[in-house]
This record gives sequence, structure tokens and C-alpha cells, in this order.
Amino acid sequence: MKSLLGKTFEEIAFEICSSFDRAGIVAVLLGGGAAAYYAPKAYETRDLDFVLPFELFGMTDASLVSDLGFSKSKTEGTYENPDIPFTLEVIQGPLAIGEESLTAFSSFRHKDLVLHVLSVTDSVKDRLSHAIHFHDLNSARQAAEVAKVNKIDLDSIKKWCEAEDGTKIFEIFEAFLLVETDDH
Repeated sequence: MKSLLGKTFEEIAFEICSSFDRAGIVAVLLGGGAAAYYAPKAYETRDLDFVLPFELFGMTDASLVSDLGFSKSKTEGTYENPDIPFTLEVIQGPLAIGEESLTAFSSFRHKDLVLHVLSVTDSVKDRLSHAIHFHDLNSARQAAEVAKVNKIDLDSIKKWCEAEDGTKIFEIFEAFLLVETDDH
């Protein structure tokens, strides 16, 4: 069993994704984990959410993550590791944000490890989706923090928000973009 003790959030994300990748499964980091990956100084998360293809969900994830010290928690699809402060959630695909299905994502390599993660623009949409559907303005702030430190496609995000009935959330997001943070 490979220990994750003392590893950073990013190192743990790479290890988890690589475990799936070695088994021929494409697992994509999304949610707060993707936001934390793109804006580590602006946003911290306590969970790593990976989406698996629909047909593989629940069939192989337990054995793959147990090799990293994770065991099932009481919540379906959620795993815990006593050596790290992050939980792992494995989500049933397909990969989508709101009503938009995704066919592409970003991949990063570090030595022999890989991390598949939503594109930075899709990560912003993902946080805004949470704001729209769960009325969570903190998620709109998180989206803005990611956007402030990365190149995004603002027009695509605006159109996506309009299609998701999130015009008001997009306006709030734009206002958050104008607020200075300690990192700027």
C-alpha cells in the first residue's frame, strides 16, 4: 500500500488520478478540488471529487483507492484515509456541468503521474453551477478567485450561465472579479 502521509493536496490528486489511469480508467477531478488546483492560494478544499465514466462507477473504484489507504465511508461513493485531511468522492459520470456534457478536459503530468482535471474555464462554470443550483454565493466567489489567476473564456462562461438560468449569478461573479484579494 502506498502512503499519502505528508503529501500535499496536489500530490494526492495526482496519486489518485494515476491509480485510476493505470487501470485504464479516466477519472477527472472537478468541484472544489479543481478550483483548488487552479487557485491554490485563493481556495482550499477538504475533498477531492473525481467523476468516472457511467459504466464503471462503483465497479472498480474501491479496490483502486484502497491501495492508497482509502476505505469506504458511510456515504456512498465517499472514501476516507486516516493519514490525510481530504476525503475522496467518486462520482458517477458522464462528465457534465449543469446541462452541458463535456468531451474534453485538461491533463497534467508530473514524472510518471497524471492528473485529469476540468479545464480552467469549465472549473469556473462548475463553481458557478454550484452557485446557481444550490444558491451558494461562496461558490461564485470561488469561481472568481480561479478566474483572477488564470486565463478563462469569459464569453463562454456568460453564455453557459444564461443557458443555465444563471444570469444573476454571472453578474455576482463579475462583481467578485473586481474585488481585490490579498494575493494581488
